[in-house]
Amino acid sequence: MYGLPQAGILANQLLAKRLAIHGYHPTVHTPGLWTHKTCPILFSLVVDDFGVKYVGKQHADHLFSALEEHYEAATDWEGKLYCGLTLHWDYNARTIDISMPGYVAAALHQFQHDTPRQPCHAPLQWSQPNYGTKVQLTEPVDSTNKMTQEQTKICQQLVGKFLFYARAVDATMLHALNSLSAAQTKGTQRTVATLVHLLNYCATHPDAKI
Repeated sequence: MYGLPQAGILANQLLAKRLAIHGYHPTVHTPGLWTHKTCPILFSLVVDDFGVKYVGKQHADHLFSALEEHYEAATDWEGKLYCGLTLHWDYNARTIDISMPGYVAAALHQFQHDTPRQPCHAPLQWSQPNYGTKVQLTEPVDSTNKMTQEQTKICQQLVGKFLFYARAVDATMLHALNSLSAAQTKGTQRTVATLVHLLNYCATHPDAKI
């Protein structure tokens, strides 16, 4: 039923019931991680994305066959894309590069933000410390006007847009997003300046990679 709030958990329970027949079951202590009773295979499941680790292609084929009994399924044997993340595997060096190419460019287009004239290499503006004073104020007093309703909406949209990206591939943005998130309901024009500064940083470094 379209829009049924319980649809997700019902689909997951049905999947678990169907895969249990073939020996697959969720692990006890890690939500979303599944394994097999005997086969050297495990996979993480996010909605309908399976990230599979296996020893022996026949075991991966076994999982695929079990899924095809009830669902339409497709495979990506190179594992280049998972949950919106682009994965570049180097098995010789035993490394993996994780990125989200094009994500920031699309976000900048959504917010109609142009590339800044001067590069911006920090997600937050730098406040010079005043050494020698007895009391160090972490934030100067903000006496600027409150954000307009439209600016508040943009701030909320920006936090929602970049939070997943920051958690996934660019943790340097998390502190700035936290500041913006905390100021969403009581933001000022200084908050808007922080928002623009973060967008300038994103435009300067649009394709983070870890």
